[in-house]
Amino acid sequence: MKLNKLLTLTLLFLVALAFLALAAEDEPPALEDDPPVLDNHQFYGKVQWDKDDIAPVLVIAKIGETSYQSTIEDGATCDDVVCLSKYGYIEIIRVLGFTEDQVDIYLDDTLIESFTYENKAQQFDINIASVPFSCDPDWDCGAWTNCTNKTKTRFCVDDNKCNPKELNKTITNKCSLGVTEIVTASPTACYYLWDCTTWGSCINNQKSRVCTRTDTCDADFAAGTVDSVVTTPKLSEKDVCLSSTTTTPEAPLPPSAPKLPSFQPVEEKSNLIFYIIGIVVFLLIVGGILVYFFVIKKKGGPGLDANVKSQLSSIFQRGKQGGLSEGQVKEKLVSKGWQEGMVNKFLGKK
Repeated sequence: MKLNKLLTLTLLFLVALAFLALAAEDEPPALEDDPPVLDNHQFYGKVQWDKDDIAPVLVIAKIGETSYQSTIEDGATCDDVVCLSKYGYIEIIRVLGFTEDQVDIYLDDTLIESFTYENKAQQFDINIASVPFSCDPDWDCGAWTNCTNKTKTRFCVDDNKCNPKELNKTITNKCSLGVTEIVTASPTACYYLWDCTTWGSCINNQKSRVCTRTDTCDADFAAGTVDSVVTTPKLSEKDVCLSSTTTTPEAPLPPSAPKLPSFQPVEEKSNLIFYIIGIVVFLLIVGGILVYFFVIKKKGGPGLDANVKSQLSSIFQRGKQGGLSEGQVKEKLVSKGWQEGMVNKFLGKK
């Protein structure tokens, strides 16, 4: 009976070793160090757009055929005119390139600006709104009129066009012994005002509403109570949306604890079976060790990680476009900390 227990424990130990050896063969070898981070040109900043326009989604940096992107963060802050958000803080844009490479910055599909590649973190704010960032009115006023009934006026225009609803104004001042005293500021223009219904249901990723004018500009202009009518764009009546119906995935069941095999008392006549199983397991372990040292290790281990191959392929392609030979690109990579064996392995499998 003691011999049976001893054989059972030995068998369990050998089976565990066999599983560990097989698992080690399936996993790629751990590198001594992760591939070092190359010089990169990082972009981040603010994005501003008109409130009535469709919100942009992505900021994309392109260098050659390689793209790096960052999703514009949710939760934009909006006022009556514009909305403001940011990019590059959560999803970081790190462009890999060489000196004098051109980096093109896109907002969705629109080219915004081009830069020369540099090893630095650069703030680049993108504004596609009708007003500049942090807009302060810049009133450009004409000359005062002659005094009539002890008052004079002048007409002012906001050169920065900060508020489409107040692009100009007329200032009335009192004439008193050469001292100008502000009495009142009365607008001479009527502005379009839009009122919209609430958004309808989301159908095929689109929602709609109806917008109508609520001002009396046309009647006021005809009556002569205003000098001009300022048209403001009609608010958007369509917008993209996500489907309002969502399904909640079923919560995954917790993994059940593995059941250990139950061993029944073994009769003396079954000892031969244990001997045979022990010998087979021992041979499998020895065979696995031999395969690892003489086949896998000799070949340099499993293939390169897909991400590493993608980086090396992009770097060699840009180096070739820049007139560098494979050897020159290889020297640059090794000088930046890449393992020479890893680069050689990539060149041998290209």
